Amino acid sequence: MQRKMIAGLGGMLLLAGVSSAQTGPASGEQQAAAGAQTYAGRCAACHGAKLTGGGGPALAAEAYWSHWNGRPARALYDEIVSTMPMDDPGSLKPAEAIALVVFFQKVNGGDVPAAAIADPAALDAIKIAKPSAGRAK
Repeated sequence: MQRKMIAGLGGMLLLAGVSSAQTGPASGEQQAAAGAQTYAGRCAACHGAKLTGGGGPALAAEAYWSHWNGRPARALYDEIVSTMPMDDPGSLKPAEAIALVVFFQKVNGGDVPAAAIADPAALDAIKIAKPSAGRAK
């Protein structure tokens, strides 16, 4: 009886470890992929499937860089998390808004962090920077 209980506890601990390990993306690339999914489901209707705009402003290429280049990534996060989507402002979870910031960087040729960003405060130290001409991506 005691062995079954110990085995059962071990199985529950194993399951708890698996579920906590699956709470979010592990890499910046995975976070960008999560951002792409959020974008498709919550943003594309206004900003366009290719981020070229529509009911909302374009979020690609020069439209993105002219507004965000040189600014802290936290500024973009704050705008997303507090004002988007237009039909339900503030409804995005912090993790979704962070993933969108990483996604926008990726699709616009900017740097994607090696590790996923879990805390919005970490975005304070990251500047959005347009890649220099000729830089291989």
